[in-house]
Amino acid sequence: MTISTVLLGYATVLAVAGPRVLTGSGWVDRAPNLAIALWQAITASVLAAAVLAALSLAVPAVGAGASVASLIDACLVALRGHYSDVGQPVVAVSAFIAALALCAWTVGHLVHGFVGALRERRLHVDMLAPIAQHDPSLGALVVEHDRPLAYCMPGRVHRIVVTSAVIERLDSEQLAAVLAHERAHLSCRHHLAVTAADALARAFPFVPLFRAAAGEVAHCVELAADDVAATRHDRQVIAAAVLSIAGEPVPGGALGAAGRRIARRVLRMIAQHQPLGRIARTATATVIVGLLAFPGFVAAHPAIAAALDRHCPIPF
Repeated sequence: MTISTVLLGYATVLAVAGPRVLTGSGWVDRAPNLAIALWQAITASVLAAAVLAALSLAVPAVGAGASVASLIDACLVALRGHYSDVGQPVVAVSAFIAALALCAWTVGHLVHGFVGALRERRLHVDMLAPIAQHDPSLGALVVEHDRPLAYCMPGRVHRIVVTSAVIERLDSEQLAAVLAHERAHLSCRHHLAVTAADALARAFPFVPLFRAAAGEVAHCVELAADDVAATRHDRQVIAAAVLSIAGEPVPGGALGAAGRRIARRVLRMIAQHQPLGRIARTATATVIVGLLAFPGFVAAHPAIAAALDRHCPIPF
């Protein structure tokens, strides 16, 4: 079985089975930050495996020039031998182009996603400038509006925005909990994880893993912000506040207190969930490290074998 086949099979299994396993896992709600890291590790692992699978096909096409030292010639011959499952030049060149195209496609969508989110936030901030009033006691911008909205605008200058309807609808403790939730989004830079997941979902809409990751990461950042707010405010108060302002969409590029999957969040707050235990956290962290390391290890295995070959005495 070729290295490229192993990597492609690995990427396919993760891309299809990964979301089915993770979305049905109850522990995710107990450790949202760890869940975010796991989703990011799986997506990165799938992308790395796909790129390395293509590159492993391109290795046999590498040539040794006449002026290269004999040691390097021997090493290149050894490398070709260990990566020689598919040695056709056309296949190798096509695979190399595919690897470059995949990298360019991924990076392009990530850049477009982050630039687009930044542009949306700037436009929204400009729109708020003439109508919003800064309230020093809240540390937020207040906008007169009949819809209950509370959200944050990440960026170089962080802003939290609430409407007058939120102030009227919530009591002081609930309002403080909502503001704490928004500050958690800003301090933890949750917008980076959400924007990256959304960008990958747009880049690869046909891949179940990336589609699921966008929604799950957005949900997990809300749970993580709830947990931060719960360190200073009663969980019942947070649940009541979330219910009071639920159902209102926030502007593009912003993160709102109402967020997604309201019923699941409220039940979680009311049920007083137990955090994930140390053993489970350690096991999950080990899985994350394994996901990140596996594609590189598989792709490098033939090169390591070549280095250990007596014809390619590369010191370790």
